[in-house]
Amino acid sequence: MKKIRHMGSYAVCAAVTVLTACAANPVGDIKPASTVKSSEKIIAAKVEAPIIKKTKAVISAKQAQDKKKQIIAMGTAKAKARAAAAPKKKVTTVAKIKTVWKKPVVRKVAMVIPNRIVRKKAPVVLAKRTARSVVKRVVSKPVVKQQRVYKKVVPVVAKPKLQYAVNRQKTTQYRKAVIRKPATVQRRVSRIDPDKSFGHALSNAAIDRTKHRVRYDGAYIKIGYPWGDVPKSIGVCTDVVIRAYRKMGIDLQKEVHQDISKDFYAYPNLTKWGLTKPDPNIDHRRVYNLQAFFKRHKAELPRSRNPRDYKPGDLVTWMVGPTFPHIGVVVNKPSKADPNRLMISHNIGNGPQIEDILFRFPMTGHYRYTPRNKQINPAHHYAKTAAPASVQRKNSMDYNDLLKASRYLLGDGNKVNTAKNKKVLQVKQTQPNRINLAQLDPAALNALLKY
Repeated sequence: MKKIRHMGSYAVCAAVTVLTACAANPVGDIKPASTVKSSEKIIAAKVEAPIIKKTKAVISAKQAQDKKKQIIAMGTAKAKARAAAAPKKKVTTVAKIKTVWKKPVVRKVAMVIPNRIVRKKAPVVLAKRTARSVVKRVVSKPVVKQQRVYKKVVPVVAKPKLQYAVNRQKTTQYRKAVIRKPATVQRRVSRIDPDKSFGHALSNAAIDRTKHRVRYDGAYIKIGYPWGDVPKSIGVCTDVVIRAYRKMGIDLQKEVHQDISKDFYAYPNLTKWGLTKPDPNIDHRRVYNLQAFFKRHKAELPRSRNPRDYKPGDLVTWMVGPTFPHIGVVVNKPSKADPNRLMISHNIGNGPQIEDILFRFPMTGHYRYTPRNKQINPAHHYAKTAAPASVQRKNSMDYNDLLKASRYLLGDGNKVNTAKNKKVLQVKQTQPNRINLAQLDPAALNALLKY
């Protein structure tokens, strides 16, 4: 039905166009060809060309209506033919739509909660054991070999050979696992130098001394022996060294006193302070005695201006004033001015503190005393120091004392000088092998009496 409607609409449109064309140029109003101008002929020909061919005769009204009907019929036929030949297309008809306002319909949407996805564990598939290949024993048929013989042909029967037909299957070949012991790697452990480790420990002990409040006081105080110490609230520069070494298990009071009692004149006690015998209360608290002690125990190192030569735990001595020696411990704290230069833990009047004074004062000694140096016996390296000349003069003997000594040695010191004794003395004096002590030099006599 839709197709028929479309065809009818096409026919109506064609009829309308024809009627409009005829109305614009009616048949009765056609002018003769002679009276029409050339321009009007051209326009009329353009208009009438699709409808009626050029006619010279006049058409009646009935004939014109018939012509119109024929044209309409021809138009409808052509339209049908075109519609039949043309591909089918959907023709959209535009129709007037009345706008009607309706209330919006509220749709209820139900919330659909999606199902939780639960991951199922993959089923454990156990590997099936492959069946062992079956070995079938097949006996081959005996093969008859013919031996060429000119006279007689003797058939030689060969022994049957056993053949094994194996079900050949593509099976993966695995190597037998061999457990090998891991190769032992011999790691070289760096050897720990006891001197270096001891030096760093002594450096830490000297740093710890700076945490104590100590008043500078070098007064003479009687202390115990060994491991004797002055009150903790007082001390001098040597007490920083002594207390740091005691934290490492070394008592410098005992070590210095034992060495000074063996060789008293190797220390400057007599020349500096006028002492005639060792004193364990004060000997180890003097810088000059510590310098002599370290030197006798092979702990002295060369002095230099290179800061890298001074390691943590080293001991350095200076001469701060003309008669004021000083000592300090090198600690493992670099200086801000020079990172290669280490600072010093010392007590110069304001209590134990750490300062950069390595090259501030004239240096008088550089030492490194470790447990190895403690085992050294100075008597194996140095001879016993003789007493100074002033001491020898005080101990010298007069001529009368020498005579008494000689008589005592001869055995006649307590006897009365009689005539017989005088003769004995004269005989003994005449003997050439005898030596009269009165003739000896006092210094030589003292040397003989010592030994």
